Amino acid sequence: MIHHYINLVCWRPMLALYVAERDHVWIDSVSLRACVARLRPDAEYRPGTSILDRIGPGTAGSGNWFFFTAAPVAQLPAEIQMTLPFFESVTVPTDVAERLMALPAKTRVGLGISAPKQNYLAVEMHALRPDLEYHCLGAAVAGYVARGDSVAPALSGSGFEWLKFLIVSPKRTWSKIVTTVRELLAIWLAPQSQSDFERFAKICMPALPRPPQYSKKGHKQ
Repeated sequence: MIHHYINLVCWRPMLALYVAERDHVWIDSVSLRACVARLRPDAEYRPGTSILDRIGPGTAGSGNWFFFTAAPVAQLPAEIQMTLPFFESVTVPTDVAERLMALPAKTRVGLGISAPKQNYLAVEMHALRPDLEYHCLGAAVAGYVARGDSVAPALSGSGFEWLKFLIVSPKRTWSKIVTTVRELLAIWLAPQSQSDFERFAKICMPALPRPPQYSKKGHKQ
C-alpha cells in the first residue's frame, strides 16, 4: 500500500495515477481540506508532518523503517536512509532497487523528495516490492524530530507548517504558495477543474469513526 499525503500542488497528478487497490490518499494541507470539505465532509485531514511522530522510528509498534531522501537527514540513523540521485524522469536506479529488494517484508518506506516526483517513485517501487508500506512524506522527513529528543513539531497539523518551510527553503516554498493560489482559483472558477476536483474528492480517505465516549457512570455521551 502507498500512503500519499496530498496538497493543492499535486492533486492533479495524484488523480491521474490513482489505483484504488494500491493508493491511500490523505489530505495534507488546510487549503485542500477546505476545498474537499465542501464535497466530502467525511474526508480525513492527515498531514504528512504528523506521521513520523505517530508511527515513525521509536514509536510503539513502528516496525522497520527505511528512508529514501533528497539529502542526508541528520536526525535519522545512517543505516536506515539512502540519498537518491537527481533524476528528470522517474525510474528506480539499480543501486536503489538493490537496497529496496534487500529490505525485510512489511518495512515502512519513507520517501522524502518533492511531489509529485515522490508519488511516481512510490508507484515504481511498489511494482518491485508490493509487500512494503510506502509513505510519501516530502519535506516532513527533513524536518523530522526523533522520538525521545523532543515532542512533535509545534506547527504539525496546524496548517502553518509552510511558515517553517518558507524560512528553510524560501524559493521552493514560495513557488508552492503561488501554485496553491492558482489551483484554488481554478477549482473555484474553471468548470473542467471543478469536475476533475469532484473526482479527486471521491478518492480521499474517509475519517475512521471515533469510538464512543463514556461518562464516569458508564453511559455513552
